[in-house]
Amino acid sequence: MAQMVRKCSISLLALALSFAAAQGQDFPDRAVRLVVPYPPGGGMDVTARALGQKLGEILSQQFVVEYRAGASGTIGAETVARAAPDGYTLLLIPSDFVTAPSIMPRMNFNPTQDLAPIAMVSDNPMIVVAGGDAPFSDVKGWLNAAKASPDGMAYATPGSGTLDHVIGEWIGVTAHVKFVQVPYKGGVEAAAAVVAGDVPVGIVSTPSIYPGLTSAGKVKVIALTGDRPPTLPSSWTTLAENGLPINATLWLGIFAPSGIPDAIVSRLDRAIGQALQDDTVRKHMNDIGFSPLFLDQAAFVERIRTDASHYEPIIRQTGITSDR
Repeated sequence: MAQMVRKCSISLLALALSFAAAQGQDFPDRAVRLVVPYPPGGGMDVTARALGQKLGEILSQQFVVEYRAGASGTIGAETVARAAPDGYTLLLIPSDFVTAPSIMPRMNFNPTQDLAPIAMVSDNPMIVVAGGDAPFSDVKGWLNAAKASPDGMAYATPGSGTLDHVIGEWIGVTAHVKFVQVPYKGGVEAAAAVVAGDVPVGIVSTPSIYPGLTSAGKVKVIALTGDRPPTLPSSWTTLAENGLPINATLWLGIFAPSGIPDAIVSRLDRAIGQALQDDTVRKHMNDIGFSPLFLDQAAFVERIRTDASHYEPIIRQTGITSDR
C-alpha cells in the first residue's frame, strides 16, 4: 500500500510539473494587456508601444497597450495587482514603485506583495535642469545660489513622493543645502515651469526635456543623477563627478499580479530580453534618451531591494510625503 501511495504521489507530482510546463508553452493564446499607469504621449508610452509591438511578433499574440492614468500611477498599478495572475495583464511602471510603500502606507494594495517583478527594460539617470537664462550652469554654481537663498531654493518635480522628489531631498541632505520642492502633475509640466522661469531648477526624467528643450537651448543641463548612458551627450556631467556621492537612476520594469506561474515568467523573460535586442525598439527608446537594459526576474528583484535600501533612509530622514 505504501509503495502504491508513493507511486501515486510521484505520478501526481510529475503531472503537476507537466501541467506547469505546458502553461508556459501555451502562453499566450489570446491578447495580452500591457497597462501604462500614465497618460499617453510620454517616454513610457513610447517604450510600451515599441515593446508591445515586438513582443506581439515574438509571441504571436497581440499586446494591447492600455492607459490607466491617475494618482501618480497607483490606479493603473492597482488594476494589475487585482487582475488574475495568468500573464495576460502586465504593468509597465517606473522605479517610483520602490518608494511607494514607504511614502504611501495607506494604499489600497501592497505593491511589494501584490505585484511580481518580471523584468527590467531600461535604466536611466534623472536630469537636474535650469532655465536657459539661469545665472548658473553647473553644480557648483547651482549649490552656491541655493545656499544664498534665505528660504531655500525651489525645484520642480513631477509630483510629491516621486523618485525625482526623493533625489532632490537626497541632494539637499548630501550637500547640506535647503531645497523646497514644487510638485507638478508630470515631468512635462515641471520642465515647462523651469523654462518659464516659475521655478529655477527641476529634476525630471530624460524624455521631459530631451532632445527638444535641450536642443533649443530652453534649459541647461546641470547634472545627471546617475551614471551617464551612451545615448546622452558626453558633456553632461553627473552628480558624482561633481563631488556628490549620489547615483540614482530611473528604471522601467514590467510587473504582473503576484502568483503568476514560474513557467509564464520564464516565457516572458525570454521574449522581453529578445525584444530589447531589436534595433527598432532600441531606436525608439534611444530617441527619447532611454537606454534599454534587460534584467531577468532574479536580477530585477535584487535591483529593487538595493534601490529600496538607498531610498528608504532618505525618506525617513526628510519626512517625504506623497500627493498621491
